[in-house]
Amino acid sequence: MAASGSAYWHQPASVAPAEIVAERDALIGAFAACSPAEREALLLTAWDGLTYAEAAAVLGCSEHALTVRISRGRARLTQTPRSADHPHATAPSLRLVEDLP
Repeated sequence: MAASGSAYWHQPASVAPAEIVAERDALIGAFAACSPAEREALLLTAWDGLTYAEAAAVLGCSEHALTVRISRGRARLTQTPRSADHPHATAPSLRLVEDLP
């Protein structure tokens, strides 16, 4: 989902600050385990919202190569150790919120 003018990332109020920090640190660690090519592919598509064709053009690779990089990067991210409180979590609790008052 592309962010609109009034959209921003919001941490649900029910999550303790210590848990937010732990999730952030786990995600940073998971990204560190990715190769630079995997990180670039993941960030260009998931964070920047580029299509696979656009991201492949930016990286100077084929769409197939980009797909491989994304697949390998996602596999590394899902292998990140999870906290005992959220054993099935695969990403931080941040969510995109649009048009909040």
